[in-house]
Amino acid sequence: GCGVADCSVDLGPNCPAPLQGPYDSTGFPVGCKSACEANLDGDPSNSPNCCTGQYNTAATCPSSGVEYYTYFKSNCPNSYCYAFDESSGDALWTCNSGSNAVYTVTFCP
Repeated sequence: GCGVADCSVDLGPNCPAPLQGPYDSTGFPVGCKSACEANLDGDPSNSPNCCTGQYNTAATCPSSGVEYYTYFKSNCPNSYCYAFDESSGDALWTCNSGSNAVYTVTFCP
């Protein structure tokens, strides 16, 4: 068979404050952004959080330099959590071509 790439944890309730948003009409956070999307370091074009600019290679953008990487990876170990996460060894999933894989993609029901 094929491995399962999943994240069965709802990241919203414990999302670190700097990553929360957008918010619903009552002010409740309905999302948990990446450090890149939250623009934590102020320059998404040259950012270790976005792996851009001088940080655009696996060598210059290790997971240890991505803020809150461990929050996402510890909660969703089988998920691709940053630009070069293939080095984690558990973020890319492939199937043997003879396995006749069937995929179901579910977006927040």
